[in-house]
Amino acid sequence: MKKSVIVGLCLTLLLSCREKIEPNTLGITYREEVKWAIDGKKITVKLNELTEGRCIGDEIVCIWGGMISMKFVIENQQVDLFSTRWGFEQTTQPLQGEQSDFVVNGQTYTLQLNRVDIKNPDKGLLARTPKENYTVFVIIKKK
Repeated sequence: MKKSVIVGLCLTLLLSCREKIEPNTLGITYREEVKWAIDGKKITVKLNELTEGRCIGDEIVCIWGGMISMKFVIENQQVDLFSTRWGFEQTTQPLQGEQSDFVVNGQTYTLQLNRVDIKNPDKGLLARTPKENYTVFVIIKKK
């Protein structure tokens, strides 16, 4: 009985520590075009451009945190997201919550930045990392 209680507690702890992904969160890579169902409608989302300008790397001296900008094409509309870091902390994570609105078939939606993941970032200068190594996670919500 004791063993089953301990195993149950361990499983509960493991499951509660898993990363929680908010509903309507989409991970999209550079130049990828995906069909995404939201509120029963399929919309096309593409990460069309990504510009890395955050001050991260061993080979640079920073006077500000820099910014990352992303251009999405959603149902043939350009939707831009920017994330700026004003401090001197070198972190690859953008500020959460950056957002832009867009309209599809008369309905307004909000595209919100959740996070940016980077595979094998260039340690000397983050901006040298190939754009294909980026996955941008966004949330789309009906407004």
